[in-house]
Amino acid sequence: MILLFSSSDFPSAIVTKLSRKLRADGFLLCLPQKALSLEKLAAIPFSAAVLCMARKTDGLPSVTELRTVFPQIRLLVLSRSNPSCRWRSIPGTDAELTSPYSFTEISTVLENFGALHFHAQNTIHRYGIELTPDRHTVMLGVKRVSLTPAQHTILHLLIRCPDPTEADVIASFLRCPRHDLPTNSIPIHIHNLNSAAQQGNIPRMVGHIYRKGYSLLPPYGRNLS
Repeated sequence: MILLFSSSDFPSAIVTKLSRKLRADGFLLCLPQKALSLEKLAAIPFSAAVLCMARKTDGLPSVTELRTVFPQIRLLVLSRSNPSCRWRSIPGTDAELTSPYSFTEISTVLENFGALHFHAQNTIHRYGIELTPDRHTVMLGVKRVSLTPAQHTILHLLIRCPDPTEADVIASFLRCPRHDLPTNSIPIHIHNLNSAAQQGNIPRMVGHIYRKGYSLLPPYGRNLS
């Protein structure tokens, strides 16, 4: 799983293309909602963070803050050929790419960081769920069920996260750069995911724990309590 941050003056078109490319490559990408604190994401097993910056640093967490909340995380900085870039003088980052760079180079660095993503041969198995890089279908038991990209992302996230996941965290894995996703849309996505699961004769796959978040139901995940 990957965190993506960008400063206010970093070209939004590049951030948009990068997020689309990483998601198309099968990375679980999180663009935190503006009001979402890093501490609320602490339980998510992120392996890497990408920091996109030009001249300004507003909108970016500090290296110290990231290292404190996510001790295991690897940090990649994407800079815009700015010689005064303050990240260059701060220890703690693991790699830096200065423009011009390609999306392939970025994916390669993240792979070297150990960030998990789907290749053609990769499949996630969890009890009766078989999740593949195909973002339109999933095997539930013996039946292949059609999913939207958002439903596929939510299912992938809940499989990776053993603890309940709150709506604003889920929204951060679905949102586009610079635009927050209303958290009241998440229950609709969950309802539609459960409706899709019914095609595989599964009555309800995702449940909600009051004040804790969403989680896979047995036999796919934890008991709701």
